[in-house]
Parts: sequence; C-alpha cells; structure tokens
Amino acid sequence: MRIEVLRKANVGDAALRTASSEAELAASLATLWPHRWHESNWLKNAFCHCGLHDWKQLHLDDLLPSREVRFCYWCEKVKLERAVYGD
Repeated sequence: MRIEVLRKANVGDAALRTASSEAELAASLATLWPHRWHESNWLKNAFCHCGLHDWKQLHLDDLLPSREVRFCYWCEKVKLERAVYGD
C-alpha cells in the first residue's frame, strides 16, 4: 500500500493532488519517522501542542522528487508543502 501511495504522490501536476490523497501520503510517510513523544520532555510536548514544532527534513528525493517533506522531531506531525498533517 505504501508504494501505491508514493506512486500517486509522484503525479507531476499539483492540480491532480487532492486533500485526501495528501493526507493519505502524510499518514504513509509518518510511518517512516518514529515520533518522539516518549523521548521528549513535557516542555517540548507543550510546544508541539501550541504548534511550535521542531521540523527535521529527511531527504526523500528518490521517493518524492521536488516535494518538501518535514517531520516533527518531537511528535507525529508531518509537513507536506507547508501543510501540516497528523493526529
């Protein structure tokens, strides 16, 4: 299933991407990066709760060329092209 999601995400035309397909892609990508709720302290968790995340970039150019993908180091959020996804 993950491979199918990545194939759909590689569609060159941004107009063909829908909100549901972007959310599905973000959920699939979130499995690549384990969230760190258990490793961070309560202050970092409070920052994430307020929307102040520690974004890290994984270089996924082979899987998603020309797409910006960032993961929060402290929680389970994923940022795709400036849109934040996650629980």
